[in-house]
Amino acid sequence: MKLIKISTVPVSLNILLKGQLNYLAQYYNLIAVSGQGRDLDEVAEREGVQTIAIDMERNILRKKFSEMLKPLEGRYQVYRVNYSYVRGDKCSKCNEDRKLEYKTPSGKTAYEDCSCSKTYKVWNTESTEIIRLDLYKDRNYPYSLSVTPKYDGASYDEMYCKFELKTFVENLDDPDMNFDMKEFDYKEVAFKNENDCNKFCDYLNQKEKLPKKILQPKSK
Repeated sequence: MKLIKISTVPVSLNILLKGQLNYLAQYYNLIAVSGQGRDLDEVAEREGVQTIAIDMERNILRKKFSEMLKPLEGRYQVYRVNYSYVRGDKCSKCNEDRKLEYKTPSGKTAYEDCSCSKTYKVWNTESTEIIRLDLYKDRNYPYSLSVTPKYDGASYDEMYCKFELKTFVENLDDPDMNFDMKEFDYKEVAFKNENDCNKFCDYLNQKEKLPKKILQPKSK
């Protein structure tokens, strides 16, 4: 029986499957397929198995990149999730710093935080203008997009402003995609439509169990 082990990069065969290929070759006609390089040569010599070198990584990388880029072609704006810390209305019992004054047993004046000083994390939608897309690759998540957004601030630093985009949602209600917001990482997801991003924010705010008064828009 023939068994084919395929890896886009030969180092995976050389390191992760060290010794396993030789063991499997005792029971199967085993062939190891990967990109060419010294790692694949070492696999053939050490494991004693047939190897086939294919320029696989480059082709898959290009295809994956084009698939990820397609939904964003012609789009220079996406919607992302951000958060801010807010407090409710100030009560009448505390000072302007939302501190309550009291006297210690020794007669000294002291202060403690008022209950109205509590802060809440509130998720909200923000629009991001894209100025560049780059392919990003690491060991844990092979393919994602590095998105460099536009910032108008004078202290703009591209290194700290860009973010990784692993999920781009064109339509949150698309039955074919079967999106599950529980699986979204807010730092790595972007939306085509503002309304879909708002829905994700609502979901996150519900998880925070925020008081209704915090989510109500402030009267001008």
